[in-house]
Amino acid sequence: MIEVENTYAVPVKISKQEDGLWRAECPEFPGCFVDNADLSKALSEIQDVIRMYIELYREQGKPLPEPIGIDATTLITVIPVAA
Repeated sequence: MIEVENTYAVPVKISKQEDGLWRAECPEFPGCFVDNADLSKALSEIQDVIRMYIELYREQGKPLPEPIGIDATTLITVIPVAA
């Protein structure tokens, strides 16, 4: 993760599932994904879920994971978080 003034830049992988739903997932956090029929809603929801993961890690005193890496199919989203 890249921290810049209370934000984290994390990779978000987007894929269209066989059932027609969009999956947005953050490989930084195992199990962090959402499915939605609307791509923009999936992107909005994954940001909320990533925020929850960050808060959970902080509450548990866990260090935030190092980036797994990005490739040509990965989007980057910047998540504002409280300092």
